[in-house]
Amino acid sequence: MHYIDELFESDHQYRDKIISLLKHAIISPEEKDSIEREVRDYIDSQRAEELILYLFNNQIDPITAGHNYGQGDIIKKIKNEQFNNSKSKS
Repeated sequence: MHYIDELFESDHQYRDKIISLLKHAIISPEEKDSIEREVRDYIDSQRAEELILYLFNNQIDPITAGHNYGQGDIIKKIKNEQFNNSKSKS
C-alpha cells in the first residue's frame, strides 16, 4: 500500500513543478497547452523529468529580459554560464 501512496505523491510533486515552470517558460502557447494536457493525466517519472529539464532550460532570464533581479539571480546566471562553457569545451 505504501508503494501506491509514494507513486501518487511523486506524481503530484512532478505535476506541481511542471505547472510552476510552465508559467514563465519561453515556449509557444500551443506547446504550453500540449504540456498542460499531457500532465493532467498520470505522467511517468522519466517523462516528467524530461519536461522539467526542458522547461527549466526555457525560463525567462530576468537579467537579459530587463526585469527586476537581485544578487541571487546574477550569481545563478554566472554559474549557469560557467557550467555551459565548461560543457562546450569538453
